[in-house]
Amino acid sequence: MPRVVAATGGHPLALELFAASGLDAGAVETERYVLDTVLEDLDDASENLLRTFAVLRRPARSPEAFGATLSQLRRLVRRALLHHRDEGYLLHDLVKEFFLRRMGDLRRREAHVRAASYWAVRQDHLEEAYHRIESGDLEAAVARLIDVGPAFAESARAGDLEAALLRVPQDSRLDALLAETQMFLGKFADARVVLERIAKSGTPPERLRAHIQLGRIANRLAAYQDARTILTEAVREAAAMAVPEVEGEALRALGGVERKLGDLPAAMGHLEQAADLLPHGSRERVRTLTDLGAVLIARGDHIHAKTRLLEAASSVRSGTREDAAIQINLGIVSSREGDARTAAETFARSAEIALGAGDVRFASYALANAVENYLRLEAVEAASASAERAVQLAQTIGDPVALSTAKANLGLVFAKRGDWPRAEAHLLESVEMIARLENPYSLATRYEEIARLYETQGRGSDAAPWRARADDLFARLQAGGDKRTVGG
Repeated sequence: MPRVVAATGGHPLALELFAASGLDAGAVETERYVLDTVLEDLDDASENLLRTFAVLRRPARSPEAFGATLSQLRRLVRRALLHHRDEGYLLHDLVKEFFLRRMGDLRRREAHVRAASYWAVRQDHLEEAYHRIESGDLEAAVARLIDVGPAFAESARAGDLEAALLRVPQDSRLDALLAETQMFLGKFADARVVLERIAKSGTPPERLRAHIQLGRIANRLAAYQDARTILTEAVREAAAMAVPEVEGEALRALGGVERKLGDLPAAMGHLEQAADLLPHGSRERVRTLTDLGAVLIARGDHIHAKTRLLEAASSVRSGTREDAAIQINLGIVSSREGDARTAAETFARSAEIALGAGDVRFASYALANAVENYLRLEAVEAASASAERAVQLAQTIGDPVALSTAKANLGLVFAKRGDWPRAEAHLLESVEMIARLENPYSLATRYEEIARLYETQGRGSDAAPWRARADDLFARLQAGGDKRTVGG
């Protein structure tokens, strides 16, 4: 608030406008509008502006109703521009930012209402499937599960769906759905049994998709070379079968593996090709665009990363795990651009979305990523709570990459508190976890964090080898260097 008072001269009307907009002084670069006599002579327009802002602060019934009120406000701003150019431009910026925020809120609210209705109908159908199973009408139960199952396979109700699927007789039409659900729940051994059954007896497209899922399981279990072998063959099979959508799925999965292995150019190539093959608006294409955003972030190309992520966001269903993944990556962009507050808020929101969708892994990543940004804001307690929660979530699913990330960020909290021994112990533990895997990008990040820890303590000689490892590994990743030596 002091910056706002300084920038506005403490004028009551200007302060009220800032309060109504929900912005701070920095949000509209008020340093460019150092106001000596802020709005002091805005006769009738002053009172009208305040009254109109008061209306805008009330809940609007629709974006259209809000837009009509905004038109009135814009007319008043134009009057201000005629009489007081500098003050008028400041008001214009405030109106623009306020409008965008409120319209965004309204659209999100409408999306949540639509999503709630969507899920309510499908939950009723899932309950109906349960009743059909209880009554012995298994064919009707199977039909209902085929209808609504895909909506729940990767959601907070995946456990309920799995229970229903296991209670009906084995049915080839449900096998892929069962495997997908078990993969989401982290039951990889169970999913692998189902997928191997499909790979032996399914139709050619079913067998191919089963191979893709087996490659994804290997990726999740950090068996990256195995995953690359399986998925490279799946890409060849899909191209030979001339099934573009399945080829796109295989390429997207292979791109994810190459990103973990540190071959960012190869990952980019596979993902760009997948985006061209997959149908616009499809969930798989949204995921591909999100993965592309992540690769571009790793390459330091934040502008194009943001473009790809916003393209994905334009097609995503609100409140889904895809929504959470997009938000996590947008948070990373904000963090890399130095906007710690927006990054921390975005990570917190993405963790909430992920937990609502039942995706513990994404929630752990989001909470861990929030830590460094909370620390930049000197919000140490918020950082500590976020780091500890990230560790707890990662431990429940046994994901080594998520747990390493969470441990490293908890180490940063201890470093901020000056507890160097515990900070060092957590960071070294996180390195040990990642070093067992073939994940050079995460390893380079851990090296850099340890180097910073020692540099902060003035231990330059201890920091130097870690800094050299980090710089060398990052350079190779940026260049797409020899995969056989990356991480060595």
